[in-house]
Formats: sequence, C-alpha cells, structure tokens
Amino acid sequence: MSPAREKIAAAHTIKPKVRVVTKKNWKLQQQQLQQQQLQQQQLQQQQLQQQEQQQQQQQQQELQQQEQQQQQQQQQQVQQQQLQQQQHQQQQQHQQQQQHQQHQQHHLVYLLQLQQQQHKLQQQQQQQQQQQQQQQQQQQQQQQQHLNIRLSASSLPILNEGKSC
Repeated sequence: MSPAREKIAAAHTIKPKVRVVTKKNWKLQQQQLQQQQLQQQQLQQQQLQQQEQQQQQQQQQELQQQEQQQQQQQQQQVQQQQLQQQQHQQQQQHQQQQQHQQHQQHHLVYLLQLQQQQHKLQQQQQQQQQQQQQQQQQQQQQQQQHLNIRLSASSLPILNEGKSC
C-alpha cells in the first residue's frame, strides 16, 4: 500500500468523537432555554401591550369621532333654531306689514267716506241754495206782480178823472 492509501484507510477507520453531555453543559442549556422562553414571554407580553395600546387608541379615536359627530349635530341644531327664529321674525314682520296695510286701507276707506259725506253735504247745500234762489225768484215775481197790480189800480182813477174832464 502506498502511503496515501494508508492515510485514506486510516481516515475511514477513525471513530467520530462522541460528545459527552456533562452536568455543566446541561445546566447551561437549561439556562439558555429558560432565557429564551423568558425572552419569548416578554416579547409576547410586549406584543399584547402594543395590541392593547392600539385598541385603546382606536377606542379613543372612535370616542373623538363620536364627540365630533355630536358637536356637528349640535351645530346643525343651533343652525336650524336660528333659521326657525329668522323665519318667525320674517313672519312677524310680514304680519306687521299686513296690519299696517290694513290700517292704511281702513284709513283710506274712512277718508273716502268723509269725502262722500262732504260731497253729499255740498250737494244738499247746493240744492238748498237753488231752492232758496227759486223761492227768492218766486217772491220777486210775486212782488213785481203785486206792484204791477197796484200800479195798474192806482192809474185807473187818473184815467177816469181825465175822462170826466
């Protein structure tokens, strides 16, 4: 056998080293396992805490949104109330205007009635004046007739006297 072949054969015949687990090694492994478990538990707790924090944040956000919605609703209610008040004021103004117009119309009707009464009075006065004028004319005519009769009566004796002469 050549030396190279002997080395190869020797390599095949070498027994692998068996790792002996001593008490120290076992304790170390146990400690490492415990530490890993602790770390995992801590990580899980941290994750749980983070989840809880996220949930709390979500709840807070939801609460804030609800508050905002309530505020918006309140604002809308206030706006509606203001609108209603404005409408009520407008209605009152409209009613006042109508009352004012009615008052003016009543006043106009009263003035018209007064004018009509005055016109009637004027007509009555004119009629009375006409009647008075007619009466005066009749009286004048009667007076003239009386005068004419007297004149004619007084002139008759003169004519008779002239005849007797």
